[in-house]
Amino acid sequence: MSDYAPKSVTDLASSLKKHYSAMHARMWQKHRLYSQEYKNLGIQLPEGVPIHRSSTPTTIVDTLRDQIRVDLPGVSFKAVGPSKAAASHKALMELWARHMLDSILHRSMINPFSQSAHDLTLLGASCIKVLIDTSTLPDPPARSEFKTDRAHIHALNLWRNARASVWPYQVRALDPRTVFPAPGLSRPPRFVVEMKKWTATEARDEFPVDDSETGDRMFRDLKATKGAFNDPLRVLDVVEFWSSPTFIGGKQVDPGWYIIAIDGQEVRRRPNPYGSVPYVWSYSGLGFIHPEMGA
Repeated sequence: MSDYAPKSVTDLASSLKKHYSAMHARMWQKHRLYSQEYKNLGIQLPEGVPIHRSSTPTTIVDTLRDQIRVDLPGVSFKAVGPSKAAASHKALMELWARHMLDSILHRSMINPFSQSAHDLTLLGASCIKVLIDTSTLPDPPARSEFKTDRAHIHALNLWRNARASVWPYQVRALDPRTVFPAPGLSRPPRFVVEMKKWTATEARDEFPVDDSETGDRMFRDLKATKGAFNDPLRVLDVVEFWSSPTFIGGKQVDPGWYIIAIDGQEVRRRPNPYGSVPYVWSYSGLGFIHPEMGA
């Protein structure tokens, strides 16, 4: 087991939940004010006097959010030199990035940038998660599979067309109350813990068998595995951990880790395939920095 990965992600999640409890309490308070839910806010009123459900918090947040444009995100790529080739490469990269952002907007059920803007103005923080499902990408045809170059080129063209229609990227805005970055203001954070819910069916589909090659382990909670078909919507607590590679003296000494635990049972522990944490966590900068947050 790596010295740079937690022995128990469940214990780490509990510690982080306690660490961020005050911040999350303030986020929930803002959420209730915005939604005009005053029942649990502890407002003191004389007996018989009803609470006035003011729309001011809602108006303030919505007005500020409406000033933030997310439909035309800007892209700027720094040229690697003064040559024409560098300028051409800069233009090509900016075109590619604009295409990617436009594709994210059109392929996402919920606009992650719009949701992120809303979370920043309401809760003071936002988080976007980016994953790549490489299993959806078709493998290129090998030359050895064809008798002639012409047949191989034709197969390559078909492969490129098929690949162009595949969107392997999963870009989602997450509720910042479910994401726990490493304490401090380092960006990107050293590690991120995400707490979420899965159904028993999702757990069985994701971890049906043991896999010695990947290190995955079947979720063995008998109540979930045996009862999943009878209760496929049984809710399970999932903790997902990602950490960045560690470098010492310019050399990588740890690859970073991707770990999942379900109801306290670790079912996945793999080296991080991305080289960084797949989360973009941001604070709005419209509040104040707590002296205990660090720099």
